[in-house]
Amino acid sequence: MARINKKDIEKRLLEYSTIMPAQFYLLCKLIEKEPGDILHDFMHNVGMESLGLRDTQKSNAREYFISCEYGQDFYTEDDLRNIFKEMDSMGSLYPGKGDDRKLIDLHATWRDKYHEYWFEKWFLKVRRKQ
Repeated sequence: MARINKKDIEKRLLEYSTIMPAQFYLLCKLIEKEPGDILHDFMHNVGMESLGLRDTQKSNAREYFISCEYGQDFYTEDDLRNIFKEMDSMGSLYPGKGDDRKLIDLHATWRDKYHEYWFEKWFLKVRRKQ
Protein backbone atom coordinates (compact mmCIF):
# COMPACT_ATOMS: atom_id res chain seq x y z
CA MET A 1 0.00 0.00 0.00
CA ALA A 2 1.11 3.55 -0.65
CA ARG A 3 1.65 5.14 2.72
CA ILE A 4 2.25 8.72 3.69
CA ASN A 5 5.09 8.66 6.18
CA LYS A 6 6.90 11.23 8.30
CA LYS A 7 9.38 11.96 5.50
CA ASP A 8 6.51 12.69 3.10
CA ILE A 9 5.03 15.14 5.57
CA GLU A 10 8.40 16.84 5.96
CA LYS A 11 8.54 17.22 2.17
CA ARG A 12 5.63 19.65 2.48
CA LEU A 13 8.16 22.31 3.38
CA LEU A 14 8.85 23.89 0.02
CA GLU A 15 12.00 25.86 -0.38
CA TYR A 16 12.20 26.94 -3.95
CA SER A 17 14.48 29.23 -5.83
CA THR A 18 13.90 30.27 -9.41
CA ILE A 19 14.08 33.21 -11.72
CA MET A 20 10.57 34.60 -12.05
CA PRO A 21 9.18 35.28 -15.49
CA ALA A 22 9.75 38.99 -16.13
CA GLN A 23 6.11 39.86 -16.68
CA PHE A 24 5.01 38.09 -13.49
CA TYR A 25 7.68 39.98 -11.56
CA LEU A 26 6.63 43.29 -13.09
CA LEU A 27 2.97 42.59 -12.36
CA CYS A 28 3.81 41.87 -8.71
CA LYS A 29 5.78 45.12 -8.51
CA LEU A 30 2.89 47.07 -10.08
CA ILE A 31 0.35 45.76 -7.59
CA GLU A 32 2.82 45.84 -4.68
CA LYS A 33 2.21 42.20 -3.85
CA GLU A 34 4.96 39.76 -2.92
CA PRO A 35 5.29 36.95 -5.51
CA GLY A 36 5.51 34.41 -2.69
CA ASP A 37 2.14 35.57 -1.36
CA ILE A 38 0.52 34.99 -4.75
CA LEU A 39 2.07 31.53 -5.07
CA HIS A 40 1.04 30.69 -1.50
CA ASP A 41 -2.57 31.72 -2.18
CA PHE A 42 -2.59 29.71 -5.41
CA MET A 43 -1.36 26.55 -3.65
CA HIS A 44 -4.06 26.91 -0.99
CA ASN A 45 -6.71 27.46 -3.65
CA VAL A 46 -5.65 24.44 -5.73
CA GLY A 47 -5.47 22.38 -2.53
CA MET A 48 -9.02 23.46 -1.66
CA GLU A 49 -7.78 24.60 1.75
CA SER A 50 -10.14 26.39 4.07
CA LEU A 51 -8.28 29.59 4.93
CA GLY A 52 -11.05 32.09 4.35
CA LEU A 53 -10.61 31.77 0.59
CA ARG A 54 -13.62 32.35 -1.58
CA ASP A 55 -15.30 29.63 -3.62
CA THR A 56 -14.75 31.58 -6.84
CA GLN A 57 -10.99 31.56 -6.33
CA LYS A 58 -10.93 27.84 -5.56
CA SER A 59 -13.15 27.11 -8.56
CA ASN A 60 -10.90 29.11 -10.89
CA ALA A 61 -7.80 27.37 -9.54
CA ARG A 62 -9.45 23.97 -10.05
CA GLU A 63 -10.42 24.82 -13.62
CA TYR A 64 -6.91 26.10 -14.34
CA PHE A 65 -5.38 22.87 -12.98
CA ILE A 66 -7.73 20.71 -15.07
CA SER A 67 -7.31 22.84 -18.22
CA CYS A 68 -3.52 22.35 -17.97
CA GLU A 69 -4.25 18.61 -18.01
CA TYR A 70 -2.25 17.99 -14.84
CA GLY A 71 -2.78 14.44 -13.63
CA GLN A 72 -4.66 13.31 -16.70
CA ASP A 73 -2.04 10.65 -17.38
CA PHE A 74 -3.49 8.89 -14.33
CA TYR A 75 -7.03 10.18 -13.86
CA THR A 76 -9.99 11.14 -15.98
CA GLU A 77 -11.33 14.67 -15.78
CA ASP A 78 -14.29 13.34 -13.77
CA ASP A 79 -11.87 11.65 -11.35
CA LEU A 80 -9.98 14.93 -10.94
CA ARG A 81 -13.22 16.81 -10.29
CA ASN A 82 -14.10 14.24 -7.60
CA ILE A 83 -10.63 14.58 -6.09
CA PHE A 84 -11.10 18.35 -5.88
CA LYS A 85 -14.61 17.94 -4.46
CA GLU A 86 -13.31 15.63 -1.73
CA MET A 87 -10.41 17.98 -0.94
CA ASP A 88 -12.85 20.86 -0.65
CA SER A 89 -15.01 18.81 1.72
CA MET A 90 -11.99 17.97 3.88
CA GLY A 91 -10.98 21.63 3.99
CA SER A 92 -14.46 22.74 5.01
CA LEU A 93 -14.32 20.60 8.16
CA TYR A 94 -11.61 22.66 9.84
CA PRO A 95 -12.84 24.07 13.18
CA GLY A 96 -13.88 27.70 13.18
CA LYS A 97 -12.18 30.69 14.73
CA GLY A 98 -12.39 30.74 18.47
CA ASP A 99 -12.80 26.97 18.76
CA ASP A 100 -11.12 25.20 21.63
CA ARG A 101 -7.48 24.23 21.07
CA LYS A 102 -8.31 20.67 22.11
CA LEU A 103 -10.87 20.44 19.28
CA ILE A 104 -8.33 21.79 16.79
CA ASP A 105 -5.74 19.23 17.92
CA LEU A 106 -8.32 16.43 17.72
CA HIS A 107 -9.29 17.56 14.23
CA ALA A 108 -5.62 17.68 13.13
CA THR A 109 -5.09 14.10 14.32
CA TRP A 110 -8.21 12.91 12.49
CA ARG A 111 -7.29 14.90 9.36
CA ASP A 112 -3.82 13.35 9.18
CA LYS A 113 -5.30 9.85 9.37
CA TYR A 114 -7.97 10.70 6.82
CA HIS A 115 -5.34 12.15 4.46
CA GLU A 116 -3.58 8.76 4.54
CA TYR A 117 -6.82 6.91 3.71
CA TRP A 118 -7.79 9.41 1.02
CA PHE A 119 -4.35 9.38 -0.63
CA GLU A 120 -4.23 5.58 -0.73
CA LYS A 121 -7.73 5.41 -2.18
CA TRP A 122 -6.83 7.66 -5.10
CA PHE A 123 -3.27 6.40 -5.52
CA LEU A 124 -4.40 2.79 -5.76
CA LYS A 125 -7.37 3.61 -8.02
CA VAL A 126 -5.01 3.67 -10.97
CA ARG A 127 -3.21 0.53 -9.71
CA ARG A 128 0.18 2.18 -9.57
CA LYS A 129 3.11 0.25 -8.21
CA GLN A 130 4.80 1.73 -5.17
